[in-house]
Amino acid sequence: MLKNFIRPMLLMLTVLLWGCQSTAPAPEPRPQPNPAVTQLFNQAMGQLKQGELDGAEALLEQVLRLDDKLPGARLNLAIISHKRGDSARAKALIDSALALAPMPEALNLRGVLARQEGDFRAAEADFTKALTQAPGYAAAHYNLALLYDLYLQQPEKAAFHCRQYLAQSGDSEATPWLEELSRRAVNE
Repeated sequence: MLKNFIRPMLLMLTVLLWGCQSTAPAPEPRPQPNPAVTQLFNQAMGQLKQGELDGAEALLEQVLRLDDKLPGARLNLAIISHKRGDSARAKALIDSALALAPMPEALNLRGVLARQEGDFRAAEADFTKALTQAPGYAAAHYNLALLYDLYLQQPEKAAFHCRQYLAQSGDSEATPWLEELSRRAVNE
């Protein structure tokens, strides 16, 4: 008799527990990019590649007027500001881009600006953080190699990052630099 009682109870308990099982809510769908914004952004990138800074800047500012949550537009405006020598504006744009999304490219550019201003520890921190986000990011490896070689006089670390840069980029022109760094690291 107990057997006849336990079997239906287990079945009911299983059904009850199964019904109470919750699933995580589905993530909210990402909004589709506005086609007009995408078109303007692509036009801006074309202008930037051609060196048309004024045209690219105007288009990117128009993009941000339509959608101010695009970190890529802010980063590209920072690149334009950097090319024009306006480090303060470039840094502000980089910081606003990073507030919207993690971007190793933005960290790399901020590191370049810090290095140019002589703040080598801040540059090192930004390049390193960029590599934490994107371990194979060749430009950050290159910039760390340069920083360790020319500014911090650490040829062993410079050689490591130069080696990583070569592996990621395939830039054979950096091979003599790596050979020289390796010699200096051994003699240190």
